[in-house]
Amino acid sequence: MGLGLTLGLVALVYGLGGVALTVEQEALVFPAPKVDRATLHARALAAGAEEVALVAADGTHLYAWHRAAAFTPPAGPRAVLLFHGNAETVYTRQPVQDALVAAGWEVFVVAYRGYPGSEGESGEAGIRLDGLAAWDWLSARVPRDRIAIHGKSLGGGVAALIAEEVQPRALVLESTFQSVPAAGRDYAPIYPTDLMMRVRFDTRERAPRITCPVLVVHGTKDHTIRVRHGRALPRFFPHATYVEVEGGDHNTNFTLSDPVAAAAWWALLEEAAPAGEPSAPVGQTPAVEPSAPVGQTPAVEPSPPAVEPG
Repeated sequence: MGLGLTLGLVALVYGLGGVALTVEQEALVFPAPKVDRATLHARALAAGAEEVALVAADGTHLYAWHRAAAFTPPAGPRAVLLFHGNAETVYTRQPVQDALVAAGWEVFVVAYRGYPGSEGESGEAGIRLDGLAAWDWLSARVPRDRIAIHGKSLGGGVAALIAEEVQPRALVLESTFQSVPAAGRDYAPIYPTDLMMRVRFDTRERAPRITCPVLVVHGTKDHTIRVRHGRALPRFFPHATYVEVEGGDHNTNFTLSDPVAAAAWWALLEEAAPAGEPSAPVGQTPAVEPSAPVGQTPAVEPSPPAVEPG
C-alpha cells in the first residue's frame, strides 16, 4: 500500500469519525434506556412514589417522581431535587432516594425529554427547561431555602446548570465532568471537541456564579468520567468540598457506600436544611432549672480567697 493511499485512508477514517461525533453527538450523550410506561408505573407503586405530569415552558410533557418524606422534620419540610445520569431513569438511583426519604427528605426526580415517560428529543436547551420545570414544581411545595440539588454523572451538568439560575441551599456533584467537550477529549483526543460539541453543560464555566456550598465526589477508578474532572472542579466554586473515593468506579452510589463521602453528604444536607429540635408535646411545659424558694437567697459559689500581693 502506497504512502498516499495510507494517508488517504487515515484522513477518511478521521473524517468519518468527526462526522459521527458532530452529527450523532446527541445520541452519544443522551443514550436513553428503553422502558415502557407500564414498568415505570409498577416501579412507582413499589417505591411509593407519586407519578407527576409536568409541562416544560416550551410545552413538552414530562414524567417525574415525587417521593414524600417518611416524616416532616420539626423545622419543616425539606427536599432534594435529583438529576439522573445519561443512561438512567427516574428509578435508577432508588437506594439514594430511599435513604433520603427515611431521613425526612422529600425527593423529586424528572425524566429528561426523550427519556422514559417524557416526550420530546434530548438536548441541552430543552433539558434546561425540564430542570426548571422540576424546580418550579418542587419549590411551590417546599420552601426554596430548604431545597438541595444533587446530580450524578450527566446529571451533575444538569444540576450545575439549574443551580446557577435558582441558587439552591446546597449542590452535590457526583462522578461528573467539567464540561461535555472536556470529557469528550478523554475519548477522542485527536478531535477539537471544544469546537465540535454542541452539547456543552459547562460546569467549570458557571461554577464561579454558584454561591451555595458544593460537595464534589469522584472515584479514582472511574473510567467513564475520569477522576481529573472531580479533582479540578472544586477550584472553580466559591465554596466547595472535595471527597475522592479510592478505587471507586462510575456507577457506585458513593453517598451511601463510602463512609467519608456519606458523612460529607449528610453534613452538607443537614447544614443546608436542618431538621431542627423536636418541640415539647402539647400541654407539656419544657423543663427549666428550679428557682430558689421565696425569701431564700440562691446559693452561690464562694469566691476564691484573696491573694496578698507578693
